Amino acid sequence: MSVGKNVVVENSLICSSAKLEKNVTAKGCVIGNRAVCHIASAVLNNVKIWPDSVVEAGCIVRKDVIEPYEDLLDFDEDCMKAESCKSKTVTETVSRLGSTMGTFFGPASTVIIGNDSENTSVMLTLAVAAGLLESGVKVKVVKDSILPVMRWICRQGMADGGIFISSKNGTEFNVINTHGNDLSQNERSRIQKIYIKNEFTSAGEDAVGEFGEMSNPEEYYTAAISGIFPEAYRKLRLGTINCNREKREAVTASVISKLYKDAPLFVSVSSSLSAESIAKKNMKKVVRCGANRGDVMYEMEKYMDIPGVYQQYLMLYDDFAFELAVCHFEAITGVFRKNVYVECKPNKKSDIYRQILENDYIRRNFDRDDGLVNFSDSGCIRIIPDEVRPRIRITVESFDEEYAEDMADRFTKIVSEYADE
Repeated sequence: MSVGKNVVVENSLICSSAKLEKNVTAKGCVIGNRAVCHIASAVLNNVKIWPDSVVEAGCIVRKDVIEPYEDLLDFDEDCMKAESCKSKTVTETVSRLGSTMGTFFGPASTVIIGNDSENTSVMLTLAVAAGLLESGVKVKVVKDSILPVMRWICRQGMADGGIFISSKNGTEFNVINTHGNDLSQNERSRIQKIYIKNEFTSAGEDAVGEFGEMSNPEEYYTAAISGIFPEAYRKLRLGTINCNREKREAVTASVISKLYKDAPLFVSVSSSLSAESIAKKNMKKVVRCGANRGDVMYEMEKYMDIPGVYQQYLMLYDDFAFELAVCHFEAITGVFRKNVYVECKPNKKSDIYRQILENDYIRRNFDRDDGLVNFSDSGCIRIIPDEVRPRIRITVESFDEEYAEDMADRFTKIVSEYADE
């Protein structure tokens, strides 16, 4: 915490990374992490300054909560503690968030709320639902769901928007619009304005929205996505399960480029260079987007009538669809796979593998994941000690047969050098 000269703090909670410049007064308030109160400002009773917010010099804050939208939905541990120190509870604050969303979506709209199985998520679901219902919104709860299912429900026209709540790794709210997309910058700004200015819609007791549950949407979702990639195998190739963002973008760009000639590739300012290079290699049109995921989705909506754009959307933002798409691509185009085994003495396998790990090139270019793995635009290379027999396996998978052969030969020579010592 950074505190300047002549600062007055009474009956307030100041989070550890907040900054109070000189002559600031804080009475009966809460000031969040990384918030800044500039010179001679005053924060008075029952006011909360949200994380990363700024109070301008000389400003007197009497009643409005000041908070950027990005943090509005991110209740970390410090925020929870802050709420418990105020007259308002966490559930009251989340109910206010529900009123904000109800006003944003509008009376008579249908909003789905999904949550994981954590008790905190269930509690927060009911609190959000209370605010939505008060705004005249019809609420459908999808229990123990996942975000891709929520997106699909909205895109099918079964809901006008949704809120997904997860508490497994810290409480997280994810708000999606009528297309199932994350909110764009303009939508986030509208919600921020509603929340800060308390411009909530109240339907009145006679027009409170309906409350119910949506049963088993996962079954329809699975059938629908499977139909988009009909040739998918059960077993996923190319080591793409749990791949990171850079690998996912590269695989998606490669698959879409080859299967859908007219589909542009969507590249955000934070996208990997791999996606850019694939677009250039295949002479694909590139649509450049903002860094936020919602902004990328907003741009994609403009091109949804072009075959391949929705498939690209699914591959980037839906794990299940991504795996199906890669399997589908393999089934219709063929993947070249080369397996080579390097035999070694029974008591030398561990020593050989350790030497491989210490190889400069391998240490720089391979990750440890079920053995050693290198994933590039061209394919996947794995070096794995056999669990039973005294040998090391080299596996190369690629859509290019020549690349698979060349890489198998190259790494067989490297491993053989250690085995022959």
